[in-house]
Amino acid sequence: MTLAHVRIALCWGVSLTALVVGGLSWLAHLSTGLPPPLWENVPVCGVTPNCVSSKSPATAAPRFYIDPIPFHGGAPEALRTLEALLSSMPGMVIVAAGPSSIQARLRSRVFGFIDDLYFKAEPAPRHGQPGAAEGVIHCYSASRVGYWDFGANRRRIARLAAQFAAVQ
Repeated sequence: MTLAHVRIALCWGVSLTALVVGGLSWLAHLSTGLPPPLWENVPVCGVTPNCVSSKSPATAAPRFYIDPIPFHGGAPEALRTLEALLSSMPGMVIVAAGPSSIQARLRSRVFGFIDDLYFKAEPAPRHGQPGAAEGVIHCYSASRVGYWDFGANRRRIARLAAQFAAVQ
């Protein structure tokens, strides 16, 4: 390979990298202009693998399903704890918080993509088992744009559930 071939390959590589980064930045810009959806119930995931939800059918779509977060005590206290954990995450903004639900959005560090998160506390059915959770917090986390999130939403909810369990 001659020096001219190396220069041409390098020029193409730099151009392609600039195109990819520019395209991702453009997508991130588009996602910031969208208003956050307002939900009354925890949504299920669609068809793109950039989402997890504890309301997605575990048997029909296992790649979208994630376990809800169990809690002890009342739902308002559990949601206050969850809200404090969410607020401590870089890039996280609480959009709405009520006595039974929290809606938030997270802006990614590198490209500024926005992910929507929704949590809703529900009491667990009572079966008289000592030590059983008093309820669960159903979770939803999804990227606004793009097809694949490389497991970021699943890791985020799993990490949040572990932090919640540690302080609960």
